[in-house]
Amino acid sequence: MDRFGRKWAIMPSFGIIALGIALMPFTQNVWGLAIVALIMGFGNGLGSGTMMTLATDLAPLEMRSEFISLWRLFGDFGTSTAPLIAGAIANALTLTPAIWVISASGGLAVLIFGLYVPETRPQEPSWDEKSKRVAETPQAAHEPR
Repeated sequence: MDRFGRKWAIMPSFGIIALGIALMPFTQNVWGLAIVALIMGFGNGLGSGTMMTLATDLAPLEMRSEFISLWRLFGDFGTSTAPLIAGAIANALTLTPAIWVISASGGLAVLIFGLYVPETRPQEPSWDEKSKRVAETPQAAHEPR
C-alpha cells in the first residue's frame, strides 16, 4: 500500500475476496471450502487496514474526526445490512444466487475504486528534488554536533 498505492492494494484485495466468494458454490467438501477460505484470507490480508488509511488520506484536516466518524458509520451500516440482504436473496431464491450477488458486489467495488477513487499515496520526491533540497539546506544542518 505504501509502495504501490492505496488503490493497488484495495482493488486486488476486493477482487480476490470476490473470486473466493464466487468459488464457494463449487466446493464439494471441506477441503475445497478450506482452499476457498485460504484464497479469501489472502485477499483480506492484502487489504488489511487500507480502508481506514484511505479515509485518513481523504479526510480534510479541519474536519478529520467528523469525516472518519461518518466513514465508519457508512462502513458499519454496510457490514450490518449485507447479511440481511444476502439472507433475503437466499430466502427468495437459493443460497447460490445470493453468493453470486455478494461476489458481483465485490467486483463492482473493484470497478468503482478503479474508476472513481483517487490515488492518495503521498508521492516521494524525485532524485532531482531531493538533491535540490540538500543543496538548499544550510551547511550547519549537515555538520555533526
